Amino acid sequence: MSTLDLGFDASFFNNDLNVTFDWYRRVTSGMHTAGEQLPATFGAVVPKINFGELTGTGFELGINYQHQFENGLGLSASASFSHVKEVITKFNSQTRSINGNYEGKRLGEIWGYETDRLFQADDFDNTGKLKAGIAKQNKYENDDFKFGPGDVKYKDLNGDGEITYGNNTVENPGDQKVIGNYLPNYEYSFSLGATYKGFDFNVFFQGVGKRDFWVGGAVGIPSGGSGYMDAAYAHQTDYWTPTNTGAFYPRPTDMSWKQNNQNYLKQTRFLANMAYLRCKNITLGYTLPQDIVKKIMLQSFRVYVSAENLFEIDNLHLPIDPETTEYKRGAANAAWSFGRSYPFTRTISFGLQATF
Repeated sequence: MSTLDLGFDASFFNNDLNVTFDWYRRVTSGMHTAGEQLPATFGAVVPKINFGELTGTGFELGINYQHQFENGLGLSASASFSHVKEVITKFNSQTRSINGNYEGKRLGEIWGYETDRLFQADDFDNTGKLKAGIAKQNKYENDDFKFGPGDVKYKDLNGDGEITYGNNTVENPGDQKVIGNYLPNYEYSFSLGATYKGFDFNVFFQGVGKRDFWVGGAVGIPSGGSGYMDAAYAHQTDYWTPTNTGAFYPRPTDMSWKQNNQNYLKQTRFLANMAYLRCKNITLGYTLPQDIVKKIMLQSFRVYVSAENLFEIDNLHLPIDPETTEYKRGAANAAWSFGRSYPFTRTISFGLQATF
């Protein structure tokens, strides 16, 4: 592994304001990749070789300010912001499958379809077939499912008149493209604090500027978590009907165990926006003056109230925690049980701190 790091530390206003910045490029070499293709007469599995290379480029910015005024008021503030982009820069593979690793792949990328809208009745003729000029989607039909009004209409990105996955390679992805990334991007945090005549106040926020996720299972896909036709969640009741044509979800269909099929091919419409801003902690305290503390035979005495995970701001349409990072399956972007990890609890506590 090799790392190039460029940065600086700077202080201003008699060291009240401090700024740190680092830009880095980290190259991890010698990663396992597939070995060179050998003839079948080799008689064994082709051994892997240490040829792969991963390059991460990112930066970190930190700002800290603190000042004590003559009237006794003390203020403090800090903020941090970071971002990293990791790309496979060397990888030995015969084909660049969008479902595997390949040279040029950014870690965390999600391939899928761009959603146009939901089909309406006037998209079909009297025989139930799509009208001329509308891309066919019969590749994803079967004996139990035919596309009709209320189903998802995908965009024909390559203009061939049919929605397909090509051969699922970077060179021929059909109508698929990179629609998101499930790794956290643009992570940030900031805190504010103040002290005055024994009172102290601190608040800490944390967030992620961009993160996408394809949520499978019954939470993300109506009737899609088991073979027993799960009941719909409250957030899934806005589904298409002839009298509710502007719904968010398509018409109800049995999607049991089908996490990437028919109406729920990985797509932009149902991709979860996992960006969030969360108030991690707010604390308000009061420390008794020394003249009072000495009378009760103590060195210090403080009372406080503290709140953890008090609230968050997000744009999710699903009842899951945007900070969730646990999955049941190994492939993070395909876990059908995503969101079932224990939720972050909101806690309000009161306390006393006494030094004898």
